[in-house]
Amino acid sequence: RVEGFENSTNYRAGELQKLLAHFGESAVETDPERTRAGWKWARDVEAFHGQEGDVWRISCKPTDAAEFASRLEAEGLLFDWGGGLIWALMPEGIDARAKLGTYDGHATLVRATDETKSKLSTFQPEPPAIAALSRGLKQRFDPRGILNPGLMG
Repeated sequence: RVEGFENSTNYRAGELQKLLAHFGESAVETDPERTRAGWKWARDVEAFHGQEGDVWRISCKPTDAAEFASRLEAEGLLFDWGGGLIWALMPEGIDARAKLGTYDGHATLVRATDETKSKLSTFQPEPPAIAALSRGLKQRFDPRGILNPGLMG
């Protein structure tokens, strides 16, 4: 999707059409409705709708994506952000973080059974120093714990 000021986006879209012309007309989508539908498909991870298993959202360096994909042994994978965002459909109860090991990034359990959610934390555990800062900020700004309890860290 090309976004920005009209003159800039028109220029960049035109240049992309020239660069991708040898792939055929369908390589460059210019219809705004079809473009929105395509982004909705990616945003909502529609490829995994109606399929059994847990869905993980993994943020990593794009250069790590291929290696991580092979480590996960997932039932389905979608890549966004040039590989920096991986959506993984995993067998139920499998800890994607354990398969990935230590790396610069994080893995969030987006969809799972209640049993899996109780076994695996939804959010990537924070390093102790950051966890202490987070606790201090939460205590300072939400001393009664009423803002999104249990949703973030």
